[in-house]
Amino acid sequence: MKQVLPPNLSFIEVNSPINAEAQGFLETGDPDLLLDTWKPAENGRGTILRFLDLGGAGRTVTASMPLFTLQSAIQTDAVERDQAPLPLTSPHALQLAVKPHQIVPVRVLTSADSGTTMSPPAGSKPAP
Repeated sequence: MKQVLPPNLSFIEVNSPINAEAQGFLETGDPDLLLDTWKPAENGRGTILRFLDLGGAGRTVTASMPLFTLQSAIQTDAVERDQAPLPLTSPHALQLAVKPHQIVPVRVLTSADSGTTMSPPAGSKPAP
């Protein structure tokens, strides 16, 4: 069975199928926060995540990305201009404040980034 990875994530080496029950690409633990978009940044610097609050209450949420080592996370505006750094709570998690019904765009830079879009490490093969 061919494994299909989300766009721009083909650099992750997967030796066996990922167990979706045990680990995913992103987890918030908050059923009222939707990850609406995961895409390369327009300026080539990292990846943009857009979260949408469906719950209508302000709160702080931790988003965990267990398959990635995060270098930094920055809240952006709607056109991806950096606004404010977000705290990393671990090498794989960031924390963001969510207001009622807010769209929260976040720029994520990982150890694979080196200032560019998430790309394959040198010498790796792209996914088939």
